[in-house]
Amino acid sequence: MTACVSHHHVESVHFQTPDKKSFHPAVATVQTLAREYYILKDNGMLIGTEEDGINPLWQILLECDERGLPCDSSAPLSTAH
Repeated sequence: MTACVSHHHVESVHFQTPDKKSFHPAVATVQTLAREYYILKDNGMLIGTEEDGINPLWQILLECDERGLPCDSSAPLSTAH
């Protein structure tokens, strides 16, 4: 059996936004030729894309916003989009 595997050329990996705000400690972005992906730093698991942001479930689990920035821990989490 042959598996269909998608390959991407990684241009860069980022731990901060372009304006130097740090992502949540568990989040990084990977820039490819086609788009930017949000991943978990520990294992590279895809948790979002530049078009859609971080998946709402991961936002809740990590307590971050759709751009990977840590949420204010004193503010209630919102799942509305």
